[in-house]
Amino acid sequence: MGVDPSEAMLARARGKLTCVPLVVASAEALPFADGAFDFVVSRFAFHHFGDKPRALDELTRVVAPGGALALANFERSKVESRPISPGFQGLGPWFDLRLLDLRPASTEDPPS
Repeated sequence: MGVDPSEAMLARARGKLTCVPLVVASAEALPFADGAFDFVVSRFAFHHFGDKPRALDELTRVVAPGGALALANFERSKVESRPISPGFQGLGPWFDLRLLDLRPASTEDPPS
């Protein structure tokens, strides 16, 4: 599933991706049910979002319980997260790839 607010960008994508459904929508108002996806990726788009907190709320809303959200961007995120791979840290301060763990915190004691 691909999403972009620009029909022109989706038209370009349709020329390359014939088997992927593409939807005109903004990240701040995704037209999908809560928990619709196991894995959500935002690749080099987050810095374009007008309302970043709202977009992050929407991106996490559509991730299924136990799923994950990966953000790849060209600016450092202020979102509490962890790097997806130590290898990406060497790409410079302008590149950030994060995996947000959306699983609820465990209420059980960790195994000994």
